[in-house]
Amino acid sequence: MARVADPDLTERRKRQIMDAALACFRRKGFHQSSMQEICTEAQLSAGAIYRYFPSKTDIIAAIIHADGEDRQAMFDGITSGEEFVERLVVSAEAFVSRILDRGGAPLMGDIVAEAMRNPELAALLRQGAAPFRARLVEKIAACQARGEFDRSLDPAQAARIIFGGVDGLCMRVVMCGEREREQVGADVRELLRRVLSPVAPRRPSGEKPAGRKKTSSESRREIAG
Repeated sequence: MARVADPDLTERRKRQIMDAALACFRRKGFHQSSMQEICTEAQLSAGAIYRYFPSKTDIIAAIIHADGEDRQAMFDGITSGEEFVERLVVSAEAFVSRILDRGGAPLMGDIVAEAMRNPELAALLRQGAAPFRARLVEKIAACQARGEFDRSLDPAQAARIIFGGVDGLCMRVVMCGEREREQVGADVRELLRRVLSPVAPRRPSGEKPAGRKKTSSESRREIAG
């Protein structure tokens, strides 16, 4: 009886190898992990692994691509500027938790350092980030068109600032560890609000604007009478 081809086998094998590589990279670092160790971790032969990934750099590229697809999917279904902000906040918190809980902080440093020495890896990182940045630009422009974000912003510039700022905040937490973990969500939310300048919702007609909040010195003078 002829064997029936499994259409999902290729993707499962790739994921198996990527997970094995990540486990090795976290334990020993990118350079210290050999392809043979990845084979052992994945419980696959060298031939099976090289069929899918000719090198460790190719494995990293696949991991970056998969992460980029997840980040792009995060924007699906967003219908408001408020939701846009909150999705990015949740994404940042999830990224930090994933890195810290799985011991991936040293690996992040390895990848950044290697990208500075390896033009091929640096190009792969840029390629992996490009679709996500394009979705950022698209969503910012859509929110501007609805009057929810400051329309004087250049969407591409805003996306660059957000991309760099959020990644920088996340990397700081990864470097500093648990001390700043709980603060990352609030920091990302504040950054986004400062950059995007969300427009306050219009008040119903006839409703008076709230008065200016008194300063502490004004309040003390009132109490002193």
